Amino acid sequence: MDRIFSNAVVNGMYNSHASASAYMEFWNNSFGKTQQHIRSPLSCHQIWQAFVQESICTLATCANIELSLRDNLAIEEITKEAFSVLGEEGAIQAANQHACSECTQKYIKPDTNSVAPATSAPTSDAMDVDSDIDVANSMDVDHAPVKIVVVDGICFGPQHCAHPGCADELINYHGEVFCAIHTREYGAKCWVVNCDNVKVKDTQACQQHQPQWKKFVAQHKRQSGGGYCKITQRPTEILPWVANREPRIQPHDEEMEEPVQKNYFKAPSFYCVETVCAPCGVIVAWTNFAKAESPTNILAFLEKVFPTEESRPDYICIDKACQVLRSAVRNKSWSP
Repeated sequence: MDRIFSNAVVNGMYNSHASASAYMEFWNNSFGKTQQHIRSPLSCHQIWQAFVQESICTLATCANIELSLRDNLAIEEITKEAFSVLGEEGAIQAANQHACSECTQKYIKPDTNSVAPATSAPTSDAMDVDSDIDVANSMDVDHAPVKIVVVDGICFGPQHCAHPGCADELINYHGEVFCAIHTREYGAKCWVVNCDNVKVKDTQACQQHQPQWKKFVAQHKRQSGGGYCKITQRPTEILPWVANREPRIQPHDEEMEEPVQKNYFKAPSFYCVETVCAPCGVIVAWTNFAKAESPTNILAFLEKVFPTEESRPDYICIDKACQVLRSAVRNKSWSP
C-alpha cells in the first residue's frame, strides 16, 4: 500500500466516520470485483494497519520528528513506541493552539451606551436589525480571538498494574496483571499479598492458597458467560438469577476508598479517561485518572496541558465548573 491509499483510509474514516470494517467493505465492493489484478479482497487488519501507520506519519511530520521504528513490529508495539516519542504524555501537538470557526470567535466588547427608544416598541424585524448593528459596532477586531475548550471524563479506562501505588501499563493484556518491573519482581511467586511461596504450575497461587485461586477462577468463568454483560448494564433490576448484592456506588467527584487488597489475581482499571476537546471535536489532550474525576485531579491535568498563562484558553467548559473553581480558589493553584 502506498501513501495515497493510506491517506485515503484516514480521510475516509475521519470524514465519513467509517470504521475499519466499513472502509474495507467499501473498497472491496468498489474495486475488488472489477479489477483483475486484485486477486483477494483486503482484510480489516490491512485497513487498520494503513490507518495507524498513516496517522503516525502525520503526527511525526507535524512535530518535525524523524521517527524510526524496528522492523516487523506488531501493530500494538508500533503504537506503544510511537506514543513514547510522539505522545507528549497525552498532549496532542497537532492540535496545539487549534483554531477554527466553531471553537474560536471574535471578541465582542460590552456596549453600555446603547439606550432603547422610549417612543414606541420596535417591531421584531427592527429589533433584529438594531441588534445586528450593535453587535457589529461592538466587535473589537484587534483583540485576540476568544477560545474555549471542553473538559469531560468517560468512565471507561484500560487496566493497569495491580501492584499497590503503581499505575503503569501491563506487560501484556492477555492474562498478566503486572507491569514489566513488577513482573520481574514477582516472577514465580504466589500472587497472594505478602506471600513469598512459589506458585503451583499453571496457576497463580502456591499450594497453600489454591482454594483462593480456584474460587477466583470459578467466579471469573461465571462472569464471562453469555449474557453477563447485558445483565450488568441493568444494575438496578433485581433478577432471579442475579445474586442479591448491594451495588457499590462511588461519587463521581470523590476519591474512591482504597479496598483491602488480598491478592493480585485481577488487574484493576483506571476510573476514567479525561479529555480536553475543542468544540469542533478536535482532541487537544487526554489522560487517565486512576481513582476519581476529582477537582484536584482536573486542575493538575489542566496545569499540565496549559502550563503558561498564554497557552490557556479564555474559557473552560466543564460539567462541574463550580466545584473545580471552588477548589482552585481554595488551594490557589490557578490564582494568576
